[in-house]
Amino acid sequence: MTGEYVKRRTSLFFAVCLGCMGLAAQESLRPQVREKSSTPLSRENFHIYLLIGQSNMAGRGVVEPQDTMPDRRILRLNRAGDWETAKDPLHFDKPAAGTGPGLTFAREMLREAESDVSIGLVPCAVGGSGIDVWQAGAFFEQTGSYPYDDMLLRTKLALKDGVLKGILWHQGENDSETPTRIDTYKDKFVRFVATLRHDLHAGRVPFLAGELAPFSAHKPGIAAITQIFHDAVEEIAQYDVVSSSGLMPMPDGIHFDAASERELGRRYAEKMKILQGRKSGLICRHDDARREQLMLRNACDGRTPIDRKALVERHTVTLDSLSSSELLQVGNGEIAFGIDATGLQTFCGNTMSQWGWHSVPCPVEGKHDALRLQDYDFHGRTLSYRSSAQGQEELYRWMRENPHRICLGRLRFLIRNNKGQLIEPGDVKNIRQTLDMWNGVIESRYTVDGVSVHVITCVEPATGSLAVKVNTPLLQQGRLLVEWTFPYGHPGHTGADWTTPERHQTLLLSNSSNRTDLQRRMDDTRYHAAMSWDGKARFEETATHRFILTPDSKAETLTFSVQYADAKASDAPPSFDRAMQASGSHWQRFWKTGGAIDLSGSHDPRWMELERRIVLSQYLLAVNEAGSLPPQESGLFNNSGWYGKFHLEMHWWHGAHYALWNRWHLMNKSLKWYRDLLPQARKLARSQGFAGARWPKMTGPDAEDSPSGTGPLLIWQQPHPIFYAELEYRLSPTNETLDKWRATVQESAEFMATFAVFDTTAQHYVLGPPLATVSENSNYRISRNPTFELSYWRTGLRWAQTWRERLGLSRNPHWDEIIAHLAPLPVRDGVYLSQENMFDTYTEMNWEHPSLTGPGGMLPGDGTDAETRKRTVHKVWETWQWDRCWGWDFPMMAMAAARNGETRIAVNALLHPSCKNTYNQVGLSTGGPFPYFPSNGGLLYAVAMMAAGWDGAPNTHAPGFPDDGSWTVRFEDLSCAP
Repeated sequence: MTGEYVKRRTSLFFAVCLGCMGLAAQESLRPQVREKSSTPLSRENFHIYLLIGQSNMAGRGVVEPQDTMPDRRILRLNRAGDWETAKDPLHFDKPAAGTGPGLTFAREMLREAESDVSIGLVPCAVGGSGIDVWQAGAFFEQTGSYPYDDMLLRTKLALKDGVLKGILWHQGENDSETPTRIDTYKDKFVRFVATLRHDLHAGRVPFLAGELAPFSAHKPGIAAITQIFHDAVEEIAQYDVVSSSGLMPMPDGIHFDAASERELGRRYAEKMKILQGRKSGLICRHDDARREQLMLRNACDGRTPIDRKALVERHTVTLDSLSSSELLQVGNGEIAFGIDATGLQTFCGNTMSQWGWHSVPCPVEGKHDALRLQDYDFHGRTLSYRSSAQGQEELYRWMRENPHRICLGRLRFLIRNNKGQLIEPGDVKNIRQTLDMWNGVIESRYTVDGVSVHVITCVEPATGSLAVKVNTPLLQQGRLLVEWTFPYGHPGHTGADWTTPERHQTLLLSNSSNRTDLQRRMDDTRYHAAMSWDGKARFEETATHRFILTPDSKAETLTFSVQYADAKASDAPPSFDRAMQASGSHWQRFWKTGGAIDLSGSHDPRWMELERRIVLSQYLLAVNEAGSLPPQESGLFNNSGWYGKFHLEMHWWHGAHYALWNRWHLMNKSLKWYRDLLPQARKLARSQGFAGARWPKMTGPDAEDSPSGTGPLLIWQQPHPIFYAELEYRLSPTNETLDKWRATVQESAEFMATFAVFDTTAQHYVLGPPLATVSENSNYRISRNPTFELSYWRTGLRWAQTWRERLGLSRNPHWDEIIAHLAPLPVRDGVYLSQENMFDTYTEMNWEHPSLTGPGGMLPGDGTDAETRKRTVHKVWETWQWDRCWGWDFPMMAMAAARNGETRIAVNALLHPSCKNTYNQVGLSTGGPFPYFPSNGGLLYAVAMMAAGWDGAPNTHAPGFPDDGSWTVRFEDLSCAP
């Protein structure tokens, strides 16, 4: 804990700070620990707590002997910026400083802490300060200080030696004196919390506000401020309020007496333990509803919020042609509709859902049990996988293709030209179609034979119903009808087979003047469809699986809604007006909450394109990949090359960004799949002779391990659930989170531990062979000790051990043995290899995924060396065949470059001109089977990490972006990466 911190700053602010601290300009501000044991503190075990507010936090109680009893494990950052043994008065804001809540709080926090944990208190409260002076640059005349700036300087100084674990706030008496201050207090308080967390890179550090003294002379205003603290629970994450009930005053009738200050400290500690997940209790858990209400409006400068509406609207998508590859979509994450330039699916488009799956009858009796497995030697025993189709092609193909995601139906306009013929794509002229992402609305304008057509399309988010309004003279002319048709399921690209009407049924269950209900049957698949409309119209079946809605010829406007569901809905699909209102509310709430990044102040001319990709990716992933199952690589746009099934190694790339963008509830919906299907994962592991649970690569809602020449041998998806658990715990460190993930973390780690085998010759644990590595471009029978997997195994097992400790369990000694003796990451010529003995990594095998950059990039870097990582980043950047990569390889490269200090490479990787790193007009990526959403998800994770930082990042603004003035990165409510 030695060395220089800051010697001199030329600003007036710093001069005031130095004067306030009583330091000469050349004196070091680096804290020196006094009166403590000779054993140096480890940064991880030195827990920092910030004490801020006004006089009741500083304390005015009479100091008694118990308030000066030393505890070598409790330190305070004194006025001079040194660490010393803490005793009251902790604060030095005014000569009247006395006993406050801080010291008792620290003692209580140590009661259940590990013996090697120490606490550092950073006292920064200022008596008499109003909330207006708790902002950057604000001067408080009464004490001649800058409360916020002084606090920020001191806290950042403290964080050189420890980890910020919590913030204690007690302030508001000064603002309770006038109605004007009370009326504006909540907005100022919420912004203050968000700004403070941003400036300290502390997005989810617990924050506690204390109720004001109920006995104060300003009781009406006091009660109002206290109520504001409670109301803010709906808007601030990892936050709670500490009761002041029953506390007693000093003779002045304003301040707590010493006994009450100590009791207040105990109450702060009790609440802090709950927020940290060390105790159960009733706290704000920020469930889905509250997350959607989260309104943290801080900007990167701490003063001016980002104009989120302007940010989104400057990237409004506008199309002027009809294209099957640039379809706009509306949806809610559970169902999505692809809409062509006509406003429906007249020529192209699709309707897919998370629940819409189908299987054709199996051609072989016995199904999965009938498939013969391929044998591999696994360190002296036989390991059998579903990896060969030889001699069983029909069953192998059936197992890969079933179940498959299906097209639920197609809605299109039947428009006739002035010759009475159905129009063709070339007949649609003067196209102007826009996607209003702020409201989730597609507006389509065009002409047919010079006659204008105006269509508005949106999705009602609660039911997933598509609502449509069409206005055109073609209605009165009888030249525009609405057709609704239904296909048989198919594993192919569209999920639809239009050639076999005899293999399925569409039953008309009811048909009234304004609503119809249908049931769909195909083999074992059942689902329902309903349509409702306003005004006079006729709905009739004109052919098998074909229905026509004919509007009244007197109307120039037609509105209707369509709903697909796995069960019949009792209510009619919502009206168009209701759907429009709900869509606007839903999407505005989406954009106003969670993270935001504004690059408009940048000088690099590429800022607009990067910002466009960021905004469009958020919209597309919320439409396609915020549902109840892990998403397939093309979301709900179409079936990719894998029949609508999802790849679990890609789930991270689709959804991990939601943690950093503080929209975890959108990822959380699909994470239930891991808990529900844990028995199936256990069964897979046991069938191969392993303990724990093994997660397959390619699977569907049944969790079956789809046969593949690669998939069954892949292992890098195995630690993913542990990563997800850790992401969630960082956002919500509660017992509820621990219990939720307990079995999944344990069982995932158990498999990892039994998959690692001790090599008696090499005297360390090894991974493989056989195994398929991330890059999948090597011989699986001989692949051994890949760099990415070795590091991820260490990280996963380390986090699993931490999880056990959080649960109050002892560490698993076998896991520790593996962590300590796992094979080192393979190195040659000072750079990492993709795997052991792959000496042609940078010459012949420098294509596919550059996974060797993952450790210390996407991953924290367990088992790596900083200099080797940095050399590897340069080597990969210079030698890799980027036109032979996949879309998520570019954000992977960006994360590695950023974390290793190569910020120019990081930005250049995100914007690399490779054909595999392009995003079309609607934001769809070409980085794999089109569209390829792992590119979008990877981009969002990488750019959030580059903006908000990562554990151990430089304590600078936007540490992953160049600091040469070319990029101005304003962001709000982003969390740092692990």
